[in-house]
Amino acid sequence: MTTYFSRLVGNNFRLAGSLVLPVLPMDQELILEPEPENPYDSNAVKVCVDMTGSEFSKAETGPVIHLGYLPKSHTKTDTTGFGNLDALRVMQGGPNWDAFLSFDPQGNPLVRIETYEEAT
Repeated sequence: MTTYFSRLVGNNFRLAGSLVLPVLPMDQELILEPEPENPYDSNAVKVCVDMTGSEFSKAETGPVIHLGYLPKSHTKTDTTGFGNLDALRVMQGGPNWDAFLSFDPQGNPLVRIETYEEAT
């Protein structure tokens, strides 16, 4: 298994995300979605969380809440050296990856991407 960390950016501009993020636990599974129609970056990767079955949504199909984005690769917001282009390569490489919520030592949200070797 290989683990990568990326910042979560833009979360301060998303009301629902900014309200939900503080109550999400470490290791919460995240959804990464390419957003090629994004007017600011055709390589944007949206970060969401599915609230189905959570203590905040008892519905059988809960809301999927947009938390923010992965930072644009090779920019000042890409402080971990793993941005949207790197994530897109992992995502396009197949189904052997997962994304989880993590935090840096200062409590800032991070996206942890774990890749797994294919079983032979």
